[in-house]
Amino acid sequence: MLGQRIAIASVVAAIISLQAVAQTSDTGPVTFPPATQPTPAQCDTVTTLPGPGPDGSVLFFDGGFFARNGAVYFGTFPSQVTNCSNWISIAFAPAATDVSFTLTNIAATVINVYDGHVTPTSYTLPRGGSVAIAIPGPVAGLSFVGDHGYGISGLTITQHPVSIVQFDLNSSIPSGTDRTKILMSKAIWDIGYPSTVQVAADSAGNPQVRIAGTLRDKFSGQPKSGSIYLRVTDPPDTAPYRGTDAHDGDNDGAQAVLSSTTVQADAQGRFEATVAIHSRTAGDNYQIVGSTNETFNCGGLCPRTAVVTLWKRIYVEEEHMFRTGTFLMGGASANGTTFGIENPGPFQHLAAGTTLQLIHADTGNGEGFYSDLVLFKSVQRDASGQWMIEVDGDPLHGGTAIPRDYGTAVAPLPAVPWALAIRDAVGIPGAGTYSTDSGLLLPLLQASFVDIKPITTAVSEVPFVESLDTSPTQATSNTAAIFYANRWFENVESALPRHARPNVFHRIAARASDPVPPSRGGWGVELGATYVAGGGSASLVFAGRIDQVSVGPVIAPNGAAMGREYQGRNAAIVNSRTTAHETVHFWVHALRSGTDEQGHCLQVQYDNALTCLLHRAAGATGLDDPTAHLHYVHSGSSTDSEYMIIRQAADPVDQN
Repeated sequence: MLGQRIAIASVVAAIISLQAVAQTSDTGPVTFPPATQPTPAQCDTVTTLPGPGPDGSVLFFDGGFFARNGAVYFGTFPSQVTNCSNWISIAFAPAATDVSFTLTNIAATVINVYDGHVTPTSYTLPRGGSVAIAIPGPVAGLSFVGDHGYGISGLTITQHPVSIVQFDLNSSIPSGTDRTKILMSKAIWDIGYPSTVQVAADSAGNPQVRIAGTLRDKFSGQPKSGSIYLRVTDPPDTAPYRGTDAHDGDNDGAQAVLSSTTVQADAQGRFEATVAIHSRTAGDNYQIVGSTNETFNCGGLCPRTAVVTLWKRIYVEEEHMFRTGTFLMGGASANGTTFGIENPGPFQHLAAGTTLQLIHADTGNGEGFYSDLVLFKSVQRDASGQWMIEVDGDPLHGGTAIPRDYGTAVAPLPAVPWALAIRDAVGIPGAGTYSTDSGLLLPLLQASFVDIKPITTAVSEVPFVESLDTSPTQATSNTAAIFYANRWFENVESALPRHARPNVFHRIAARASDPVPPSRGGWGVELGATYVAGGGSASLVFAGRIDQVSVGPVIAPNGAAMGREYQGRNAAIVNSRTTAHETVHFWVHALRSGTDEQGHCLQVQYDNALTCLLHRAAGATGLDDPTAHLHYVHSGSSTDSEYMIIRQAADPVDQN
């Protein structure tokens, strides 16, 4: 019988040694039950006591508890108590990694101690003699054999938890990846989420995260049922500019709420809970802690999920102005081969057979946006003096007649001069289009916890305009930028005047704007302009002007040289900085301390002495520096920063 018990303990020890569990254990004494009698009352019952591990236990059998000399012992008196044999056994569940105790001989005898090995350790003690014993683990159990009375006291063990909580979204997954990115909101037509753990928002619109995992038995590694306790923590902010302002519990918004702080794993060990995030601040982050112990006494660091972080998402529709082209005059009819144009210049030396692109914007009648390619044949005046383009409609030349109607009047056509800026147009695609550069924008938005998603459009080209008027005080100009932009953007919720869909940001890469007149601060050039008002948004990046001023100044009507500060600058970086600057205006466009009326910042970047990217460009330092950062003032939970304005702004963004 003894040999069988020792063999079982040895096998259990071998199983435990194979379990690779990266979890700190607990060390502590095993408290024996109180006893007053000098010998065990009985030795044939099993006693289970809690171990120091959060869900461990210690089993005592074939011995009993007794008290002598002010101490409680577990032992045996084979010659004095009828149901006691000459051996006792103890088992640890789970196995102990270290064991220490004092072995005391009540009567002189040799005591053999088995700790899972075939060969025992023998101790010869005099009557009343004691020896302190320490056994390194893993130890699944102990067995003692002696011919006379003996016992142990002061049993102290180190014991791993019995159960292991394993989260599907575990802490090894780095933050900032799509799996940990939780969107505050998204467009209805935007299917799915970056993270597979984000589920539909609750009835109040709060983003929700599904937390799931498996409860496993430490011995076998197999799933098991049982209770799991959960809680939400707030790790430090990960934005680089937060610096010493980042600490545990630094979220700006409301705490996240668990659907239940106690969940039950099923027979397959699976458990699940939902976290509703009530914050409205991008960058607020959360981590869920799990334990099988109600007080989260995991013997060290409890298992945790990856850190999940709130992000915003904006949708960017970008239109590209033709580098050469003109507006239509009077439109173009389906199946026809001629149409009137405003400016014949781009076509007067154009080779026959060159591809032209006709573009049409929806008029509010629901016909949509569309474009067609035709082949140029000639340009000439008609009898009335109107310049006309003739297209090659001969299929033998690869040509075709005009497929659809163009130039349909906006109904009713506004009786104002800027109506001329919303006509259909024709461009020469082979000459290219103007473009923006988002290289500096993407990391800037990432530092603001804003995800950006491009929108595909039916027509990505817009009419060529030599120079757009951007002055709000000159809205009656024939080429007023805001009306021009309003006509050509597609992702809107209404007909003319169009209103942008939630979180949709409209951008046009254009040629140039009119010079800034003295009435607006002195002759100067604009590289970009942004409007956020009336339910719409539009940014223009004047890529043609950027290329122009990098070579030399622009001459104002009074002969003054404008844009000298850009001469010799890297045009690509200036374009990228301008694109980022105008995009930030999507959120930052109001007067506050230390800014002008459009939110232009007068401070320096958070990490160096260059002026903040939101500085008004003229006179700024670092005009073509490849580090485009915003400013941040350290104050514990700073709102004095464009970063924090973006993070804390309403989502979807208020476009009024």
